[in-house]
Amino acid sequence: MPETVAVVIPTFNSSLTIERALESVVGQTRLPTEVIVIDNASEDDTVARVRTFTSKFPQITWVIEVSPTNIGPGAARNRGWNLATSDLIAFLDADDSWHPEKLRLQGEIVRMFPESVLFGHRYLVLHPGEVAPRDVDERSSTVVSRFQLHHFLIRNRLSTPTVMLRREITQRFPVDFWYGEDYALWLRVVAMYGVAIFQQCALTYLHKSTYGESGLSANMSQMHRGEILAIKHLRHSGGIGTLGSSLTTAWMKVKYARRRIELIRRV
Repeated sequence: MPETVAVVIPTFNSSLTIERALESVVGQTRLPTEVIVIDNASEDDTVARVRTFTSKFPQITWVIEVSPTNIGPGAARNRGWNLATSDLIAFLDADDSWHPEKLRLQGEIVRMFPESVLFGHRYLVLHPGEVAPRDVDERSSTVVSRFQLHHFLIRNRLSTPTVMLRREITQRFPVDFWYGEDYALWLRVVAMYGVAIFQQCALTYLHKSTYGESGLSANMSQMHRGEILAIKHLRHSGGIGTLGSSLTTAWMKVKYARRRIELIRRV
């Protein structure tokens, strides 16, 4: 029997994009059992749009919770995760979307690797005017990579809207920083449970640059600080030693310098 899936979506002032994200969820060939939307004190009509949309799809269990303050993306995802009753948790950001076969194809891989707890796949970045491809090579969906901790120490291998994980794992997103909190979680999960399974097919669409369309330099700087904090979290939890932490931090500083140079050249 297929495992049940809960979709967790944090929102904040997402009125321009949330319906696209929700449409990609209800358009799945394998529908989720529940969809949990955690709103981070939006000041626009995001929540009203969500309530109007969800009323049209009673076959799905919807949970909509509105935080009185912005608790950040990690805490919002944790809240949705804790409210879920399904076997698996899939994360989607309010400004991204999924291919219609995402939950079905990723669910098949989950069943093939019952010993694994963390799963992801490739994504495509779509710029304004670009249309998401409808075709997917199902043969590529069964081609997987197994990412161990040392792979993640080189760079983050998983984008959050591609991730599916088993609900029962005890780790959660850290809430003391808002950039790189997903990377910090993947590091701890892989350090404790073993390899992450990665499908070589694109089933998620990011409708923005991976570093943000505006404020690119500032965003890059915040992500760099988040990566450094993620390594510190891993060291404090015992997932990496002092030497490994120092070497990884040095490597991240080199990567950051290269990104800055590339950004300057682009400008």
